[in-house]
Amino acid sequence: MSTLDNEKFKIFVRSINPNISEEQIGINQDEGEYGVEEEIRLDPDDPIVDEVELLNMLYEELAEALNNAGVEGVTVTGGEGYTYVAFQGKTFFGGNSSVLTEQGQEVLGIFCDVVAPLTSQISQINIMAHTAQADPEEENTPRGDRVLSAMRAAEVCVFIQNREIIDPEKLVDISYGQFRPVADNDTSEGRAQNRRVELLIIEEGADARSLNEYYEEYMSGTNADRTIVTDGMPQAGVDGFAPLESGEVTPEDGASMQSPLVPTGEDGAADNPAQAPQDGAADNPVGAPEDGAAE
Repeated sequence: MSTLDNEKFKIFVRSINPNISEEQIGINQDEGEYGVEEEIRLDPDDPIVDEVELLNMLYEELAEALNNAGVEGVTVTGGEGYTYVAFQGKTFFGGNSSVLTEQGQEVLGIFCDVVAPLTSQISQINIMAHTAQADPEEENTPRGDRVLSAMRAAEVCVFIQNREIIDPEKLVDISYGQFRPVADNDTSEGRAQNRRVELLIIEEGADARSLNEYYEEYMSGTNADRTIVTDGMPQAGVDGFAPLESGEVTPEDGASMQSPLVPTGEDGAADNPAQAPQDGAADNPVGAPEDGAAE
């Protein structure tokens, strides 16, 4: 903007910080106009202003922190009033497992550290978990599919809640099962992409929208210019995870970059201390399905 009406500018500043004084809005004005080369002086110690600015750049902060830790393949998008983070399934869970891997816990720790200073300006964090269709020719059993997906979302939710960075009522875990695939289930690579966890961070004061609207906007690529896919390349001198080489691990059989926290059984299925799943069944404490189980 080359010029801005003085009174409109004051209204804008007060919309960010309603407690700011006339003196703090130091405008060098000439006949009611504000030039782009003149300085807007806001209190640098004002936490509200700082948090608003940081929320706008949250997607960049998250991507940088994940890259510095050597985490690749995470898509981070900044939208109007929200930040969308999509993790590949191999980051958090082994095939047919809802047990957070060691790396999954570390990645979520990084997420919590970045988000923690801003949680007073966050209205909600939605944790959305998905499964892959184990047999491309047959849908997963509804019970195994939904339970596995729900348990994955719940485990991520519990981890964040235990870090005590945000009010628990702002955390929502959601199970989508197999019904929002982003790739073909015919290959192990496609199933690894479908078996994923997504986090939707909604800012305070954002326009009310349905989850479908957020999801459709994210999938449409509308915010491509504010989207970063991490490559796991840390800055010089920063220690992190060693990125996976292409083809080094088949996500279907060993879905995490590091070993899961529990032993794995045949075909990559996680052993359940209470009951071992069969034929790719989901880890399910109340009984696992035997056929058409979810990944």
